[in-house]
Parts: sequence; structure tokens; C-alpha cells
Amino acid sequence: LRGTVPGEDRVLVRLTGDLAESTGVAAGMSGSPVYIGERLLGALASTFPFASEPLGMVTPIEAILRPDSPGTLPTVGSSLPMTGTALGFDTDALALMNTGLPTGITFSAGGRGNAPVDLSPGHVAAAVMVDGDWVLAILGTVTWRSGERIAAFGHQLFGLGMVDFPLAGGSVVATLPNRALAFKMSNPGPVIGSISYDGTSGVTGRLGRAASTLPLRINVSSHHARTFDLNLAIHPALTPLLLRMCVLNCGGMLGVSGTNAAYARLTMSFAGGPARTMERAATGAGAFAQISEELGGVLDAVMNCPLGRVVPESLVIDVGARADRLTYYLESVVVEDANGALPRDARVTVRFITPDSVPVMREARLCLPGGPGALMRRLEVGDAASASQWERERSALAHMPADADQYLSELFSRWMPNRLYLRVVTDETGWSRRDGEVSQLPPAMSRVLGRAAQRGRHDLTRMSVVARAEIVMDGPVYGSAIVDLAPSKEGRGL
Repeated sequence: LRGTVPGEDRVLVRLTGDLAESTGVAAGMSGSPVYIGERLLGALASTFPFASEPLGMVTPIEAILRPDSPGTLPTVGSSLPMTGTALGFDTDALALMNTGLPTGITFSAGGRGNAPVDLSPGHVAAAVMVDGDWVLAILGTVTWRSGERIAAFGHQLFGLGMVDFPLAGGSVVATLPNRALAFKMSNPGPVIGSISYDGTSGVTGRLGRAASTLPLRINVSSHHARTFDLNLAIHPALTPLLLRMCVLNCGGMLGVSGTNAAYARLTMSFAGGPARTMERAATGAGAFAQISEELGGVLDAVMNCPLGRVVPESLVIDVGARADRLTYYLESVVVEDANGALPRDARVTVRFITPDSVPVMREARLCLPGGPGALMRRLEVGDAASASQWERERSALAHMPADADQYLSELFSRWMPNRLYLRVVTDETGWSRRDGEVSQLPPAMSRVLGRAAQRGRHDLTRMSVVARAEIVMDGPVYGSAIVDLAPSKEGRGL
């Protein structure tokens, strides 16, 4: 078929034999070598779903071995859907894999092969995305081998170009007939090499070379604690999705229901730098889906840092679900004078409401300095998202990172989901630094320091913070409020 792919041809073939007649072209056959005599023509790469005959198309070997191949997916027929083996993952986690990737994968149950497999043409090739206590491998077939170099699949894995993915062999357990498209059930073996290029016409790699992976330890807190050690394939477009899958997989393991609250603590370690920690909490039937989305988003932001390449050295996630962890929604804030001396001492009463409409009261004390500007004071009360946003708006340059380390510091902020943050601000100019703040600067000093404001280091602020307090709850907190603190002998609130 001339010009089926721009600048390239494809070859139409018909399979014969008992297995071909009973199952047709099956998912997992991608990359199966096709010969004319002893000459390698190419790799079986696509088929026609619901076809009454076992027809397929072959990608020429020249296209597979040319890393700058300009081809795209075939416009005739359809690329063979890939088949995968999942060990330890539930259906929700696997569904996330399929929705998050442009290429559909048929996952089936499988086991773990213990013996290394010689990756010769016609044998199973497995791109290992997750290895360890859980396994996620995408299966195809070896097309060509020369020494330690191999080519497989006959079409793209993900179309990511230069990659570094673990490569394993495997063994086929069964080929399962299906009216739409048959598929293979296989057991991937141990990692014995790496995939170095993922092109539109196939993948290439090398045996004996270990790919870099990201170690992940998951500590699951339930009626009995469990720990899982995993290794994730590394790529900025793929690893965050794998992390989301692993976190979401814990939800099914814990049996989270609509009345449970899920929580997770993510710790990232970096070579030559401090470990960074982040906590997330959520309530409801989609609690773990929400947490997995947020933690995956954090890893995506890390691995796609605009200020330099950043790859964590390792990840640790502590996850759990507790039926007694409530969600608290801010309902009202009341500030009362303490003995008529509001500018000096104020008691703040906060009223929360739970999803069951149960009111919960908490108090905080604020010690306010005296001096001018009292009429312009106000109390800002907010959850972690609100407090973080307010700080960035108040001092933009100080929170605009100048390098990768400051980028990580901003990403892993100190704001915690189970705390309500209170701060009293005035409209006077302040001077903010990453390690502290000078409030209510005299005008002359503001003019001098304003000339030295630097991105990621220090900045003049639009307001000064003169007092701070926190209220710690046993579950996530949501909501925000602003209360005017003009002097009065009466209580005030919102």
C-alpha cells in the first residue's frame, strides 16, 4: 500500500494457520516479524477490527530502524491496540491509565515470570512501567535483533521519542479470542535491558543496559499496615500518571466509602537537597481520586520545572482512610474585644459546620501591637489554598522563584490542609524576605528598599502582617473570611 503513511509504505498480509483462523490478529502481536524467504520484511503493526479474515498491515523494517522516521499512525485499518499485564492494580487504576494516554491498552491478569527470556525475533517484549510488588507492563513482540540491539512493536508505544524505559522479556500464557479483537495473556519476566527510542514506527532498545527508575515506597495504614516497594519508569509526561495510578490503587485496597476521609503524605527526596513533604486530605467517594490527582499534579510540576531538569531521587507516600476524620467548612468568624483593648488583645471565635450540619466551635488569640494604622487593620481567615494565594498576592516577587530550589520551596509550601490560618494585616508597606518580614516600614526606608526588590528573594509588600495564629483540626478545612478590625467596644464578625 504505497504512501499509506506520508513518505512510507505499508504491506497488506493475510495470516494462515489454525491459530490465525481461530483468533485472527491479536493485540500483543504488534512487532511480530514477517519474512519473505529469509529476508525480514518488517513488523505486523495493525489490523481491521471485526474483520471476518485475519488481515493485517506490516511496517517495513527500514522505517522501524530509522529513528528520524517521519511517519504517523496508519490511515488504513487501525494500529493494533497494545496489551498489558497488570499485577496488583485494580480496575479503577487501570482505567486511569487508558484515559490518561493517547493509546488504548487492553490489560489482563497475569503473573510474574522469574526466568530471564532470550529476546529473539518472535518473542515477547515488555515495556515495564511499574516494577516491584506491583507490576504494570505493556507487551509486544520482538521484530529484529542484532547483537544487543533490538526493535519491537512495529508502531509507537507512546510516541515520546527518546526515552529510557525498562525492557523485559516474557512468555505467552494464552491467546483469547474476541469478536472485536483477540488479545494475548502473558507473564513478563525480569528486566534485562532498556528501551531508548519510542518512534511512530516502533521502538528500539538494547539488552544488558539498565534503565533509570524512580523508587516509590507506599505505606498503607489500615487494620493492618502494609508496605509496597515499587520502581516507576521515568519520563516527565508519564511518571506523574503512574504515581496517580498507584495512589488511586490504594483507595480500592482500603475500601473507601462515601463517609470515609482519605489522607496522604508525599515525601520527595532529592540528590544534594532537602526532602520535601506535602499533605493532602479529602472526603467522599472520590477522595482517593482527588488526592491522586493532586499528588500526580505535584510530581508533574516537579518533573516539568521551567527552571531546570528536576527528577526526585525517591518517593515515599503514607496513605490511609479514617471514618472519624471529618471535613470542616468555615461558617462564621467573630472577633471580641479583650477588656476593651482590641488593638492589643483579641479573641477570635470560629464556627465550623460539618457535612452532617454539626456545628464545631474553636478559639484563637491574637496579640496586636499598638501604634498608628489601627483603623486600617483587618483579620483575614482562610484555609491552606486561600492563605497561600494571599501571601503570593501580597508579595509577588518574593514568591516568584529565581531557580529550581526556590521553585520547589514554593511548590511544597508550608500550608497544611487541616489548618485554618489567621493573620491581621494593615495597609502599610512592609518588606518580605523568604526567611522573615519587616512590617510597617517608614516611607523613607520603603523608597530605599524598593530599588533592590529581586525576584525570588525579597520584595516590598502591599500590606504588613502584624499578627498570626493557626487553628489545627483533625480533618481538612475549607473556607475563608475577612473581618474589619476598626476599634470598637463591641464584638464584630462575619
